[in-house]
Amino acid sequence: MKLTYCLTTCAALIWIGLAVPEAECSPRIVFNDDAQVLMEAPSEDTSDFVKAWFAKETHAVPFTTFVVLAATPDICTYETKVGEVYGDRFGDDYNKGWTPGIRGLRREQTDVLSLAVEFMHGEGKEVLAEIRMNDTHHTRLDRDIPLCSMFAIENPQFVIEQPDERTNETALDYTHPEVRAHRLAIMSEIVENYDVDGLELNFVRWAKHFPRDQGREMAPMMTEFLGRIRTMLDETAGKKGRERMTLGVRVPESIAACWLAGVDVEMWIKNGWIDYVVISTWNNTDPQIPVDEFTRFTKPAGVDTIVVMGNMIGSIYNGLPMILDRPIAQDPNRANGYQSMLIDESEARGAAANYYTWGADSISFWNVNIHFGGKATATPEQQQRMARWTEAVQSPEAVFASPRTYRYLPMGKGISTRKPPSRSC
Repeated sequence: MKLTYCLTTCAALIWIGLAVPEAECSPRIVFNDDAQVLMEAPSEDTSDFVKAWFAKETHAVPFTTFVVLAATPDICTYETKVGEVYGDRFGDDYNKGWTPGIRGLRREQTDVLSLAVEFMHGEGKEVLAEIRMNDTHHTRLDRDIPLCSMFAIENPQFVIEQPDERTNETALDYTHPEVRAHRLAIMSEIVENYDVDGLELNFVRWAKHFPRDQGREMAPMMTEFLGRIRTMLDETAGKKGRERMTLGVRVPESIAACWLAGVDVEMWIKNGWIDYVVISTWNNTDPQIPVDEFTRFTKPAGVDTIVVMGNMIGSIYNGLPMILDRPIAQDPNRANGYQSMLIDESEARGAAANYYTWGADSISFWNVNIHFGGKATATPEQQQRMARWTEAVQSPEAVFASPRTYRYLPMGKGISTRKPPSRSC
C-alpha cells in the first residue's frame, strides 16, 4: 500500500540522502476507533452499519492512520483463536458491551478488524490494530466481568503486587514470561491473519506493567519485549513482501510517568523499533503536555512525535465553578463542571499551538470516535463541532491562521476519586 510505504520509509530515505517530495513526508495524523460501533450495532445488516460509521468518521475528521481496538490485550474484538473473544464465555444469549457488533459481524462471516482494513484501505488510510497493554476497567478478578480475561482469572499469580498492598489490582505483571508470551501470540495472530499495516501499543490504558515502585528497574524487561515485537513484525513483513510494518506507541504524558510505567521509550527509539510516538493523557485535551521532553530524542531519530487531543478540554472535576457559557461545546449528560467542557475550535487551536511550538509533528484524536452514533454528544451539531476543531489543528499553518483560546485549567482536580487504591485504574 503506497501510503504505508511512504510513511514508514520517509525518514530512512532522507537519512541516506535521497530526495523525497515534501507532501510524502507529512507526519501521520492518528484517529483511534475504540469499538463504540460494536456496542451500537444492530444484529442484522451489521456490516453495513459498521461501514457507514467508518464513513462518518472519515468524512468528519482529517486523519491518515486509523487505529482500531483489537485487544485489551487478552480480550479481543476480532475472531481470535489465541486470545478470548469478548462475551463468548457468557453464551449465545449474552448481548451486552461489544457483543452485539461482534455477533452480528460473525453471522456475516466477518469481524471489525477485517472491515476496518477493507474500508480504510479503500480510503487510502494506514490501518493499525490497537493493543491495550494492560486494561483494568475491572477492579477484581471475576468471571462475570466481561473485560476480565479468563487468562487472568486462571492465573492470579501473575497479577501485579503493588507496594501499597491494594486488593483491587487486576493488571498482569510483565515480569512473568507467560504473560509476555501470551500477549505476543495475540499480536502475532493479528499481523499474520489480517492485512493490517502494523500495531499501536497503548501503554496508557492503564500504564501499569510492573509494581509501581519498580517501573524504572523493570524497564529493561519491557524493552526486551518491545524488541521481540519489532522482530515479529519484521519477520511477518518479510513473509508478506512488505518493506516494514508500522509500530506506534501511545505512552504517558511525561518522561517521569513513563518511568513509573516501566516504559523506556527513548531506548526503543534509539534501537530503531518505533515509527511514531503518541504522547497521551488519559482522556482529554491537556494544553500543558511537556512535548519537549520527548522531542529531544524523537526529532533526531525522525520519529513522528504526535500529541493526543480528546473531545473534552476539561478534566474529570465536576465541582464549582459551574461552566455555563459554552453553547454547543458542553456535554448535556454531565453536570456543568469541568467534565462537561467539550472542546471548540478556538480552544483546540490554543492547545495545538502549544504542542507545535514545543516540537510536535501532528495530532492523535482520542475517543472522538464514540460520538458518531446514538449518544447525546453525537447529534449533527456535535459532529459538526468535532469536524471544525479537528480540521483546525491538522497543521501548524491551520492553527496559527485563526483565533486561539488558551485554557489552563487545574487538570488534576478530582483525581483523588480515581487514584489507587480507590480504583484499580
